[in-house]
Amino acid sequence: MCKCQQLFLIHVAITVLIPTSHAEKLSRNVAKSTVESLFNIVTSEQVKRDTPFIPPLFWEKKRGMWESDVRFYFHGHEELFLMREAFKIYDDNMFATAWIASCILESFRYGNGPKPTEEAMTAAVRSIAEYHDKNVNYSNSLMTFWPQKYNATFKAWSSYPYNLHHFFDIAASTNFSAFEQFLDKIGLHDIEVIMARLLASVNGYLHAFMIPPDFDDTFVNLGLGSLLAEMKDEFPETHAQWQSQNTNVTSVFDALKKYAYRPNRMIVISML
Repeated sequence: MCKCQQLFLIHVAITVLIPTSHAEKLSRNVAKSTVESLFNIVTSEQVKRDTPFIPPLFWEKKRGMWESDVRFYFHGHEELFLMREAFKIYDDNMFATAWIASCILESFRYGNGPKPTEEAMTAAVRSIAEYHDKNVNYSNSLMTFWPQKYNATFKAWSSYPYNLHHFFDIAASTNFSAFEQFLDKIGLHDIEVIMARLLASVNGYLHAFMIPPDFDDTFVNLGLGSLLAEMKDEFPETHAQWQSQNTNVTSVFDALKKYAYRPNRMIVISML
C-alpha cells in the first residue's frame, strides 16, 4: 500500500469513523438523559400521602398509587377539545399502579434504567392490598380494577371507584340549570347538551362500575410479583410485602381453569 493510500485511509478514519463514534456516544448520552428525565417525571407522580376528597378541588388519593385519569369524550370543535383536555377525574384503579411499578422495575432490570427506591416500590405494593376479591372467604390473588365497598342491598362486595362516585354525588345534588345557561350564553351550547346527557345517564354509569375481579388486573399483579421474586436481592422488603399480600397464588390458576373458554361440545359435533 503506497503512502497516498495510507494517508487516504487515515483521512477516512478521521472524517468518518471518529465522528460516527462521537455521534453514537452522544446518542447514548441523550438516550440516558431522556430515560432519567422520564424516570424522574414518573416517580414524582406517585402519591406521597393519603389525601381526602375535598370538593371541588381535590380528589381522594391513596399513598403509593400512580395517577390515572378518567376523561369524558367531548368530541367536536376546539371548545370541546379543550373541555376534554381540561376536565378529568382522578381514578383510583390498581392496574395503573401495578403496571407502572412493573415498567420501572423492568427498566432497571433489563434496560439500565435508574433504580427506584425500595420505599416507593413497597408503597406501590401496599396501595393495592385492598384490591383482592373480598367475596370469597379465603386468601386469594384475584384482583379487582377498583377498590371494593360492601353493598348491603346485594349482600356482597362490589367495585366502588370512590372519585367517580364523588363526582356523580355532587352532580346529583347540584342544580346545573344556571351553569348550563351560562355555557349557552358564552357559546358553549354543545358542552351544555353533553353535560345534560351525561347527568341523565348517572344510573347507567353507576351500574357499570360494579364489575367483578378480572384476569387483566389479576395477572398484572402476578407479573409484578414475578418480577419482585427475580429481584428480591435488590428489593427484599418489597418482595416480602408482595408475598404477605399473596399467600394463595394457586387461587389464580384455579380461577383460570374454572373460567377458561371451552367450545360448546354440541357445536363442535355439528361442525364435524
